[in-house]
Amino acid sequence: VFPIDVYLYDFKANAYKDEPERCFTTDLSAGGLAFVLKNGRVRVGDKLKVAFKLDLIEAVMYLEASVLRADKKINEEDNSIMYAVGLKFRDITEPMQDKIVRYVNAVLIDRRKRGVQ
Repeated sequence: VFPIDVYLYDFKANAYKDEPERCFTTDLSAGGLAFVLKNGRVRVGDKLKVAFKLDLIEAVMYLEASVLRADKKINEEDNSIMYAVGLKFRDITEPMQDKIVRYVNAVLIDRRKRGVQ
């Protein structure tokens, strides 16, 4: 779990919004990621831009993505609406995918060393 900045697409303006939504990932792979969106609304097929830092390998990623899954949920703490979102990266290069794979492997190794599942 790490923070990401998600730039939602404004279809009326035909452009990405200037201010990102700060979200937290729930899953990451070379092909996409999952996160929880607390402010904003997304639908399957929406375009997004995501920006995130992979600390363990000192890399910063800026990627365009498409929403594959957007499950509306109720936050039990304050009854607000949030979305569990699954993204597929668009036009991701092989070197970018390699960085993500290296990061995921580094996280797994770090967790094993610390005895965390």
